[in-house]
Amino acid sequence: MPAKKTAKRTKKKQFSEDMVSLEANRHNKKTSLLLFLIVVVVIFLFLFSGRIFTKDAGDTIVAKVDSHKITLARLDDQYTRIPSDLKSMMTKDMVLQQLVDEYILMDEAKRQGMVASKKDAYDVIRKSILASQKIEEEFYELLAKDNITKEYLTEYYIRQLSIQNLLNKTVISKIDVTDQEIKDHYEKTKDRFIVPESRNASHILIRTGPNINESLAFKRAVEIKKEATIDNFATLAMDRSDDQQTAVRGGLIGLIMPNMTIPEFNDLLFSMEEGSIGGPVRSTFGYHIILLHDIIKEHYLPLKSVESTLEMELSAVEQQSLYNAYLNGLRNRSSISIYYKSPAAVMAAPSFRDTGEGICIDNGKPFVAMYSTSDCTHCAWIAETFKDVVWKHAGNLSVHHYMLDTGDDLLTKNVETSVNVYHLNIFKRLSPTQQVPLFVFGCKYVRLGNAHEKENDLVSEKAEFEGILDEITKWV
Repeated sequence: MPAKKTAKRTKKKQFSEDMVSLEANRHNKKTSLLLFLIVVVVIFLFLFSGRIFTKDAGDTIVAKVDSHKITLARLDDQYTRIPSDLKSMMTKDMVLQQLVDEYILMDEAKRQGMVASKKDAYDVIRKSILASQKIEEEFYELLAKDNITKEYLTEYYIRQLSIQNLLNKTVISKIDVTDQEIKDHYEKTKDRFIVPESRNASHILIRTGPNINESLAFKRAVEIKKEATIDNFATLAMDRSDDQQTAVRGGLIGLIMPNMTIPEFNDLLFSMEEGSIGGPVRSTFGYHIILLHDIIKEHYLPLKSVESTLEMELSAVEQQSLYNAYLNGLRNRSSISIYYKSPAAVMAAPSFRDTGEGICIDNGKPFVAMYSTSDCTHCAWIAETFKDVVWKHAGNLSVHHYMLDTGDDLLTKNVETSVNVYHLNIFKRLSPTQQVPLFVFGCKYVRLGNAHEKENDLVSEKAEFEGILDEITKWV
């Protein structure tokens, strides 16, 4: 557990050189998010729809969607087709819900006259064959190993493209992120765009080594240092530096951030004044004479350079919200009956609700969080127990305890002033009334409030947390 935070907030230097190259020109958000939408919403068709167009086998009905029936045999068939690396993160309940949603979306696409044609499907298949770099016969032979026929593939793409058409019209086209929203998001999260102080430097290297006389090398470096001026440094470097890679540029290394170079070089460079020449300093490479051209102070990347990134982030959040609202509306207008329930891991923690969602991932790890406010006494009662339990799994999980009124994450060393936008969106989605404490375990298991506070029973609270976490960590 990180040390308790008492000092002022330390700026996070989450800078990478890639961020500098972020162009100011925004991408068209309606097309740039299309792939994301397909991945989140439509890709399950290929994973879970192996025999979606064949007659359902078996008599046990696990769900009804309007006039459609889904049997247990079909559900089992879809579940067995999930790739092994994904199966540990999927339950049959989740697969069933996706099948239900597929029917709902496809029926709506038919109702709105947005069903794709066979020609549309053939066009996609032809592109897939070209991308595979195989002839058509080889392509279908490969698919046949997974029981995928040409007819199935055609029908699959008709359905995928139909749902894509529907979502383009009903979700993608409605995404609208304003300049003011981008600016506000930048101000709230700008600490991640801090560029640390850097120094623009050149050097002349006199190499040392087993076959080089150390004293002569040092003497040579001292002589060059005496000759060196700002005006002749580049010429001296080209003529006399043993670092051929920089010598051709007059010794220019370029921008150097703290601790990017070997310690001896770094320590001298960051103790020098702008426009000065330092050295010679000895390193494992030899003797360096350094010219510090100028110092670039710590600063924020300008809004213009990260505008596209911010717009994509906000658009993704809005897109997910629009999609959830749209799909929920279709569900409410549909007649849906679910008869199947798999053995629930959540039984180990009966106070938690199974949302039916998949496990949400943050930085490659399942996301676990508690949401509180500083004036919430119920939150304070459970906070230490939550921390003690989840911190044991911090290596395998992305764990957080957010104070919504201050923006601070109590499970980090720093003192934050705003909640990560994705994590805040999870709270808003899973606690529509904005109540706390809210516990989110992988987005699949959720609880609002405490289960055993009335009995002052923190032991039972701990047991429930551990029961859920045992299941979550199986998916790591």
